[in-house]
Amino acid sequence: MADGGQTTPDPISDSDRLIAVLQTCFSELSQKQDERTERLHRAVEALKPQAPASDKKTAFWNSYMKLADEHDKEFQQKYSTDLDTSLIFAGLFSAVSSAFIIQIQPFLTPPFPIIIVAVLSLLYISLFTTLLAALLAVLGKQWVMYYQAAGSRGTIEQRGLERQHKLDGLRKWKFDAVLQAFPLLLQLALLLFWSALSLYLWTVHRSIAAIVLALTLLGVGCYVFLLASAVLSPDSPFQTPLAPPLLSMMSKTGHILKLTRRRLRSYWRPVGSSLGFFFKSKSYILPSFSSSPSPRSQQEVIPDRYFSQTSVEVPAVVWALETSTDPIMVSAAAEMAIGLQWPLDLDFKLLKDRLKEGFGACVDYGFDGTLTLRKGMEKRAMNCGMAFGSLRHTARASSHHRGEILRWPWHTPPH
Repeated sequence: MADGGQTTPDPISDSDRLIAVLQTCFSELSQKQDERTERLHRAVEALKPQAPASDKKTAFWNSYMKLADEHDKEFQQKYSTDLDTSLIFAGLFSAVSSAFIIQIQPFLTPPFPIIIVAVLSLLYISLFTTLLAALLAVLGKQWVMYYQAAGSRGTIEQRGLERQHKLDGLRKWKFDAVLQAFPLLLQLALLLFWSALSLYLWTVHRSIAAIVLALTLLGVGCYVFLLASAVLSPDSPFQTPLAPPLLSMMSKTGHILKLTRRRLRSYWRPVGSSLGFFFKSKSYILPSFSSSPSPRSQQEVIPDRYFSQTSVEVPAVVWALETSTDPIMVSAAAEMAIGLQWPLDLDFKLLKDRLKEGFGACVDYGFDGTLTLRKGMEKRAMNCGMAFGSLRHTARASSHHRGEILRWPWHTPPH
């Protein structure tokens, strides 16, 4: 109560309100402290080394998905940038081509000059090629997004198998070669445009036309020189989309010539033996028999289980060994490779080299040829060695006709 009609504040209510405010502040501080503690706990747990999975499939697919995420991220960035660049260039170049077509179109009046018809034909072909490249670039971005959507549902093994299935589809249908053709279409359109421009200027002023033609030939010569450097030297920084197919064509041509030479030698060998029979004296009459056993069939060399259906994990294991250089990934893939059913038509050279490198990183080679296993590398060395032995039986059949000698990875130290 207060004198003169004024009221005094109640000290009890003020203290209660003060206590309530303090409690609220302390509760907020406690809540924030709990959140910070939880964040710190999660950060510490994330920094702790992950315990290895007991199941080799789980360990392999975990490592596989990490490698796949890194690979697919680079894949998406690479092709998205290339396709965006192609779209921008196609839009600008189509505008330039359309402007020249509009300017030259009025000259197409009866009687139709042959040179104007040729110029407009080249310009229309250039414009069509540019628009086609733009359309394919738009479709290419959709194809890349479709590939990125792989492996979004199911268990980690199902997601990995689905992603590997789509990656195999990209390789089977030459997805990289198709996307590399889009810049080639734009380069072709540019060449047609410059040819049409040089031809048109020849009717306007021959001196100007000669200058433009000389610059066009200079640009073509520089492009051919850069293309040759990319084909002849893998270290050349001037890589172009046309270099890989040309290099592949040259390699296939050399392989065909080598096979042709071998066949000619095989055809000439019996003829030479027959001629030698008449022109050389023989020291014996009866045929000579070799004491060495006849070569065994593939079924005798390779266990029967390798001729059954190929394991579905084989493409994923092959891709992981070919792509990754991470020792943990190589060890997980090697452990997964043990016991799989492998196809006979697979090229095992790169797989064997990668397993040999993995085994060589686990041991020390002495001067007297002895091997010393490094500490903590027992499991990795065992996985690589057993995987090499598993592939060795299957690779023997495919490499028999090439005369390759398959050695165990510990026979020769790595270079």
